[in-house]
Amino acid sequence: RGNDKLRTIVHGRAPELFKQWRKQNPSKNWTDFSGTNPTNAYLDLRKKLISQQEKMCCYCEIVIEEDTKAHIEHLQDKHTYPKECFNFGNLMASCQHTDSCGHKKDKGYFKEMVSPFDTTCQSRFTYTGTGKIIPVKEDDKAANKTIELLGLNCKRLKDQRLSLIKAIDYEDISFKSCLENCIEWYNGFFTVILWME
Repeated sequence: RGNDKLRTIVHGRAPELFKQWRKQNPSKNWTDFSGTNPTNAYLDLRKKLISQQEKMCCYCEIVIEEDTKAHIEHLQDKHTYPKECFNFGNLMASCQHTDSCGHKKDKGYFKEMVSPFDTTCQSRFTYTGTGKIIPVKEDDKAANKTIELLGLNCKRLKDQRLSLIKAIDYEDISFKSCLENCIEWYNGFFTVILWME
């Protein structure tokens, strides 16, 4: 989170349970940590990441109402970048939808990808009145590729954004009120609300 009008993911310290688990299990892999019976350290880490992101998915900003509605996402995927697997600075909470975000990205990370950790991330994208997300600059190939890779214009997300745009227009609610209540009223989408200012 940056100032009142910009959001980015800023990590604090890694949770103690996570650090302890790593120290006690140096040879274990991600499946050992998060698998069918996830460790307490995994559950604690997921909860902390969701809280840090103000209960919004790191990519699409939909609300994550329950911990089970999210998974721990690796920006640099753990298969291609095994050394980043347990790097706290590489981890985020992503929604569980398969048509977008972390599950859609899978192993598709690329070096120029627009990252939620990048303080300029939000300034690289804008929206249309139909709920579509687009790059601010038409020739921003990395932003275009990021949108495509993450499925940020899947029908579900476009429809949800369009509903939000129509609701704010119809209800004529103040911008400040929308931002303060983006989770409770509008199911997230902070940057869509910001775009409507």
